[in-house]
Amino acid sequence: MTITSTLEDGRIQAVEGIIGYRFVDETLLREALQAAGYSYPIDGNKNLALVGDAALRLVLVSDGYKRHVFKGREEISERGMINNVLSATGSNANLAQVGFQNGLDRFIYTNPSQAGVVSKGVMATTIEAILGAVYMDSNSDIRIVREVAAVLGLSWPDLPN
Repeated sequence: MTITSTLEDGRIQAVEGIIGYRFVDETLLREALQAAGYSYPIDGNKNLALVGDAALRLVLVSDGYKRHVFKGREEISERGMINNVLSATGSNANLAQVGFQNGLDRFIYTNPSQAGVVSKGVMATTIEAILGAVYMDSNSDIRIVREVAAVLGLSWPDLPN
C-alpha cells in the first residue's frame, strides 16, 4: 500500500465517521469530495450534487408532508411550511455552514487554483454530492439518505406543539 492510498483511505474513513455511513463503493465518496476542476472529469462532484440535491429535497418534502398530516398544523399551509424548511435547510448558505461545522472542509480535494481554500459554494456542492453518493451507494434507499442528513443536521427543525 502506498502512502497516497493510505492517506486517501484515512480521508474516506474520516468522512464515513462524520456522516455515519460506510460506503460499499468508496469511489462514489471520492468523487463526492472532488471540487470542480480538481481533476478529470472537470465537473468533479457536480453530477452527484444534482442527485444529492434531489434526494435532500425528497427527504424534506416527504417529512414535511408526514408532519402536517399527523400533527394537523394549521398556522401555515402545508406547502408554505415545507417551502420554508426547504429554503432554510437546503440553502447553499446552510449547506456550507453544516459542512464547515462538521469539519468536512479538511477532506475536500480542491481545484489547484483554489490553493486549498474551500469556498462556501464548494462546500455546499460537496454536501449535496455526499448525499448523492449515499443515495447511489445505498441502492437509492432514501431512508439511509434521511439518516445521513440528520447526522449532518439537515433534517426538519423541532417545531413547537
